[in-house]
Amino acid sequence: MSPPAWPLCWLISAIASSSTTSDRPVSPWRMSSLGEGFEEAETYYGLVKAHCLSLTTIPPYEVVSITTLTTHGGRVDWSPDGEWIYYDRKEPDGFWDVYRIHPDGTGNECLTCDKRELPNKNQGQPQMHPNGRYLVFQAEKAAHAGAIGGPATGPGRGLFNDLWVLDLETGKFHQLTDVGSGTQTGGSLHPHFSNDGTKLLWSDLEGSGGRFGDWRLAVADFVTSPSPHLENHRYYNPGPQPIWLESHGWGPDDSWIYFTCTPVAGMDDNNQDICRMDFSNPAEVTRLTFTSSVNGEPGGWDEHAHLSPLHNAFSWISSRPYGTTAMNSHGQWLRTEVWLMNVDGSGQQRITFFNETEDVIVADNDWNPAATGDQQLALSVFMKDRDEFHIKIIEFSVRQTRRS
Repeated sequence: MSPPAWPLCWLISAIASSSTTSDRPVSPWRMSSLGEGFEEAETYYGLVKAHCLSLTTIPPYEVVSITTLTTHGGRVDWSPDGEWIYYDRKEPDGFWDVYRIHPDGTGNECLTCDKRELPNKNQGQPQMHPNGRYLVFQAEKAAHAGAIGGPATGPGRGLFNDLWVLDLETGKFHQLTDVGSGTQTGGSLHPHFSNDGTKLLWSDLEGSGGRFGDWRLAVADFVTSPSPHLENHRYYNPGPQPIWLESHGWGPDDSWIYFTCTPVAGMDDNNQDICRMDFSNPAEVTRLTFTSSVNGEPGGWDEHAHLSPLHNAFSWISSRPYGTTAMNSHGQWLRTEVWLMNVDGSGQQRITFFNETEDVIVADNDWNPAATGDQQLALSVFMKDRDEFHIKIIEFSVRQTRRS
């Protein structure tokens, strides 16, 4: 059982007050004696007290185990009943396809391979409807300007990608969007159904700009009759610098959405924050992370946020403490780990330490919505040195918390 947080808070405050110099850093050995939650020991006393406040409110999740489901995987999404993990994987021909597998490693099957109805280029980024019947995914157009099947048209970049949906009950595929295929490049990224299943959120490419293109957030009604299609499209460009906007999900009551963005003027797209937009105030963003690398903030790649089934924490991936560089080829230098934070952005805590043994990019992740008791988080992990895309599952115990 974890000890209550208040003795540590009291101890840190006592250390801080014992010095007559307010701008002197706490000695590393004294901080390290307080535990692993204090990686930024070199901060000043005022910030140490802030870390103390954060310690009292960290998300109540403790890692029980981390297991590897497959070494040939990609982006992930659990089925509503927790019986399947839907994912994409890169085939020998260089294109991505959508698969599903049971969490125990059985039943692996491809859902999009060699389907005559589909373009059969890059097909990936699967996401399930809350009722378990519909699976939305991205599919690269069969013909478009530029190179077919390149990295920019893969599921992680989304250029010339349309949204499609598979009806798992009938086995039929339905095209939902039709983006530009000529010199006016279109694209789609990260579709996510609302919790009530009536709407679809995704990122829509509206032009050139930034490192990854000029994207906006799109929301449309998902209608299933007479066949699945989208209606009543709405587009959002929140915040003062709405260029890189990558959709991630919905709040519990579907009144707000969360996403990756670069909202600070002068912020490079390699430095990204997790942000929130309320539909009641769609012009503004609320930043949950602060890694802009401007105005004295550190630089960081914060992406792939997902709200836990208990609605009390976000998982996301961050390049902290490894930082970022001003280079386009982020696959060469980027290293990321899984972090957790409270829904308001407080209590940020690093969870994984893969990069201590080899270069790793942790990417997409998703919680098992049907888990009871211990919680499960599936991860897409690119093992750079091995050139392997792993799917790993973290099992968490949920502890009871006491606050001062």
